[in-house]
Amino acid sequence: LFIATASNFQESDLQQEIGSITSSSNYYLLRCHYDKKQKQLIFGYHTGKVAGISADEAMDLDQESHKEQFKIFHKLHVISMLEDDWRLNTCVILKNIARIINCLKDYAVPLIWTDSPKLSLVRNRSTINAHESVYCIQKVYDSEQICSVTNSTVTNMIQIYQAIEKAKVPHTDRLVSVVTQENVNGKTRICKFAPIGRAYLPLNLEELLDALVCVCEALVVMHAIGIMHRDIRWANVFHAFLSDNKATTTTTATTSGVSDQETFSREWFLFDFEFAAIAPQPAFAAHTLTPGNHAPEMVNKDDEIHSEHHDMAVDIWGLGYMIEHAEVDIPVSHFADLQKLQIATLQDDPNCRPSALHCLEVLRALQLRPTSTEKDVQKID
Repeated sequence: LFIATASNFQESDLQQEIGSITSSSNYYLLRCHYDKKQKQLIFGYHTGKVAGISADEAMDLDQESHKEQFKIFHKLHVISMLEDDWRLNTCVILKNIARIINCLKDYAVPLIWTDSPKLSLVRNRSTINAHESVYCIQKVYDSEQICSVTNSTVTNMIQIYQAIEKAKVPHTDRLVSVVTQENVNGKTRICKFAPIGRAYLPLNLEELLDALVCVCEALVVMHAIGIMHRDIRWANVFHAFLSDNKATTTTTATTSGVSDQETFSREWFLFDFEFAAIAPQPAFAAHTLTPGNHAPEMVNKDDEIHSEHHDMAVDIWGLGYMIEHAEVDIPVSHFADLQKLQIATLQDDPNCRPSALHCLEVLRALQLRPTSTEKDVQKID
């Protein structure tokens, strides 16, 4: 969050301006304040986080303690408006802040995790193995139907997770527990999923290939048992934390998300199987899916290419969609083959797309290939 305040701003109005975030340690408020008397622009921040205490100790603090802490304005940089170039210096700082926030957005824990009863980050009380994640994602479903457009249901999702666990599908999240509660409208089901990680675009070629290989390895097993994910994109793939270090595993998450002690593994997980189904499935009516985000055969267009059904080939299209939207500089040594794979996987005709096994073989070969110099980079369009 960011706020700019004028010289007549009353510090007592801070809580009113930004609402309830002052009672939590989950937020940082960046601030630029104009001090008219001193002719200065002051950059700094507010936070409810108390320095020098552990995450568990912070959980025991009451709201008033966080509010008192939030009142403190931590100054980071001061620009004198008496200098000739103060406007330029201010623009440089604001530009850098914008660039930092833009980078952090892919790492940030969504606010919905702390503000919504439907989706939250909770402790995994059922953990027995010390190497398992002590945190998991909790989703609350108040009705059987998840999505009317896709006819997705909670029962189907649970069955899909049971099937992929039985088949030992690699690199997929798992359904840790399901608790059913009765309510006035029927049943409420509380589902917990693990492990946790961070969903973000890969930062370099190594991360891109690691992610694509992990997704392909999952698809090879899934497709062998007739299951298709149907919503493969970067938003549904996360980078897993290193799980073979007990100290790291037990300190990677707090009530606000994940701490600064996390370490990533080379494993990426495919998650969110709410949309998954057994192949084949009937195509959806036109205008029910976001154009360009899903394989074309998933929408019934009544032409020669688009049939009335779709199968596992939609996941291959999703793999190409991931390559297309990776936004990674690709070295010349890998560019041509990755572009060729992207073109093949994004074919309109599902029968012309390669199998998950073929994609996996191509990607594994690219992992072993030496990388050209950083100067020779291109972006796949």
